[in-house]
Amino acid sequence: MALGFFINQFEIDETKYHGIVERNRNNGRKGGAPIGNCNAKPKQPKQPSGLNSTQTTQTTQNKLNDNDNDNDNENDIDKESPNGDKKTIPQNKEVDLSFVSEDFKGIFKEWLEYKRERKENYKSEKSLKMCYNRLLTLSGNDCNKARLVVEQSIASNYAGLFELKNYGARQNTDIYEQKRIDSERRKSRLMAEFAEADAKFLAEQEAKRKAVGSTGEIPNTIPDGG
Repeated sequence: MALGFFINQFEIDETKYHGIVERNRNNGRKGGAPIGNCNAKPKQPKQPSGLNSTQTTQTTQNKLNDNDNDNDNENDIDKESPNGDKKTIPQNKEVDLSFVSEDFKGIFKEWLEYKRERKENYKSEKSLKMCYNRLLTLSGNDCNKARLVVEQSIASNYAGLFELKNYGARQNTDIYEQKRIDSERRKSRLMAEFAEADAKFLAEQEAKRKAVGSTGEIPNTIPDGG
């Protein structure tokens, strides 16, 4: 009687064991333990057919590079001219300055370099030409005054070009200073001429004195009719 009980228990345990094995086998075919089970592993994303892990990493990197390029393009388009000009100038492209006069090209390049350092590049050809036209207007087409305009903005850390401050007063000061310099030069020249004439006169007198000493005669220094 006791032996029969143990035999039945063994059969029950074996049946249960085979049931667990079959269940685990089915779970393995389905990807592991059911979701929520403590033995379940995090579900990994499926890789495309035919791609290994290295290829997958390279594909991910390519997508990141594409996103970076998209961001660069967005930065080129951002802050576009309010006039509706959509032809953008990439930041790494050499700017076409064929429309700039040779007299203004050097100072205009200096201004553009200053803007690049501030990371405030012009985003379109139209906005670039508008900046150049403003420089011409502020300077009255005078390249020397244009340089002063640009230097004023750079020295003051301005983001744009502005009319010169106290330019008329400075011009008057320069005129007065130039007149003073010219006057000093004329004075120096006259003093030099006077000194030269005085030296010549003294030399003539010395020559006459020596002539008197050698002949013993006093030369006639009295003008005729005297």
